[in-house]
Amino acid sequence: MEELYHKKINGAAMMYAIFVMIVITIICTLIVGLNLYRNHQNNKVYFRLLCENNVNNGLVVLMKEPEIFPLDKAVNFSLFGYKNDSVLLKKEQWGIFNLLIGKSNVKTDTITRAVFAGNYIQTPENPVLVLAPSIKTLKIGGSTCIKGKTLLPGGYITSCNIENTPFTGSRPDNSSIDPVKSFPAINQEWKKVSFEETVSNLSEDTQNIPINYIPATMSVGFDRQSQICLLSGDSRIENSNLNGKIAIVSEGKITIAATALLEDILIIGGSVVVEKGFSGTVQIMARDSICIEENCQLQYPSALVIYHENTENKSSKIILNSNSKIEGTILCWTERPCIKNRFFIDLKPESLIKGLVICCDAVQSRGIVDGCLMARNTLFVSPSQIQENVLYNTSIGYDSGRDLSQINVLQNTNNLSIMKWLN
Repeated sequence: MEELYHKKINGAAMMYAIFVMIVITIICTLIVGLNLYRNHQNNKVYFRLLCENNVNNGLVVLMKEPEIFPLDKAVNFSLFGYKNDSVLLKKEQWGIFNLLIGKSNVKTDTITRAVFAGNYIQTPENPVLVLAPSIKTLKIGGSTCIKGKTLLPGGYITSCNIENTPFTGSRPDNSSIDPVKSFPAINQEWKKVSFEETVSNLSEDTQNIPINYIPATMSVGFDRQSQICLLSGDSRIENSNLNGKIAIVSEGKITIAATALLEDILIIGGSVVVEKGFSGTVQIMARDSICIEENCQLQYPSALVIYHENTENKSSKIILNSNSKIEGTILCWTERPCIKNRFFIDLKPESLIKGLVICCDAVQSRGIVDGCLMARNTLFVSPSQIQENVLYNTSIGYDSGRDLSQINVLQNTNNLSIMKWLN
């Protein structure tokens, strides 16, 4: 009996030992598994961060050295020579904005980023008003206020009574007024954003299949091919929710209703009208005219652009009506100006432009320009006469608290800065 008892004890001890070994093995396996899982998660986080750093650094290279990257051609390379680590960079033109795209791959992780980039930031060192050389010096009247550096005909400003109204505004001191030597021409790099070139490039994009209607809802990422809506005749955009890489193109008149929800899309038409109360972010390019009606908000970054060859010697104009605001660039330009048929920007009373106003001909400003106005001359149109190089009841200056990047077609595209992150 005693021998049997000892055998039972030994068997139980062995079973207990085996049980303990199994438990220890399971615990060790769990510990090893948890460590492996944690290492895997740490690796995933590390590769994700590496991916983000790669794409961000790639975009920095694109912005600082854009001239080494050909337009519309992707450049793919490995940062460290490893097959599992690569960066793709691409520079495109979206309207007048520089569109920069970066894509990074690290093992199985992929990150894509896209930005609009500008080539100009307004600073206190940059002029707020530039006019072309002329025998007519600038006259200012009414409540006109000019704050900042200026380049003006003869380096001189005369404050005077206009329309029997005494001057009650403010003018820059003499140290901020310099004589203008020449009026700048459009930089050759920007010839690609003319109306003719833009329409031609969109039409020749064989990878695109255009549609002939305006969709009710559409969103297209900027790392993808653009969607072109090619329309015929006059068209109206209303009750549509469109954002991203979408271009609406028509040779006729395009009307944008206040009910349209538009973000970062491109509108190209013979003429474009934005109806009262519209709010959105949009680039508008036209051949003949752009009219922004009252109480519209074109948020940053937006653009109003008329830039074409003017082969038919026609007039072109951009009108920003009262209580409407745009944050971005207004450009009215041709390589073939005509004395009879003018290129004209009209900023109505109580309108506001935060950014750049650039015109190869004449600007009538009765609103507020928070940034810079560059024109061949200014106009004051009254019922009795038209006066050149006259400013009346307007404000031109620079809010030093703002440093938003803009598009300046009068200078090159070196050393870009971010206007907007797109994804």
